[in-house]
Amino acid sequence: GRVAALWKLRRQQRVKEVEIEVLGQKMADDEARIHLEGDRLRQAFRGKQEESVSSLASTLRDMENSIKETARGRCRPEVMAGMRGVQKLRDAVDRHRMASLTAEQVERQRVVIEEAAEKEKEAVTKQKAEEAAELKKSRATTDLTARERHLQQVEEAVMEKKKQIL
Repeated sequence: GRVAALWKLRRQQRVKEVEIEVLGQKMADDEARIHLEGDRLRQAFRGKQEESVSSLASTLRDMENSIKETARGRCRPEVMAGMRGVQKLRDAVDRHRMASLTAEQVERQRVVIEEAAEKEKEAVTKQKAEEAAELKKSRATTDLTARERHLQQVEEAVMEKKKQIL
């Protein structure tokens, strides 16, 4: 009766361990999928940023070229720099470039923080695994001595029964 109950308990415990492992695997898969999705979105955002900056820069170049052509080369750079339209466009390009650089810096910082958190998480996981192994080892030795004691008690009981019968 007790042995069957013990086996049943161990079997249930093993089933729970397997379920926990499966859930852990599912969580890891979901985490990886989310990470890939985030990378994809970041790449798309970066592409859009570069596109907008390059389109503004090309518009500025076209404007400068058209001014140079209409002025037939008589327009000096300092005069052109004083023109409000050129100045506004140049400022817009600079703002976009700064925003792009800031976004890249923030992204780099986020990646560094993420990596640090990942390393810390790995260290905690490793420590937990070591503690679990230590606990398992100590349990194994206590289980072994308990089993030996139990066997000895059973043998003594059997010997007593034999003596009583004889």
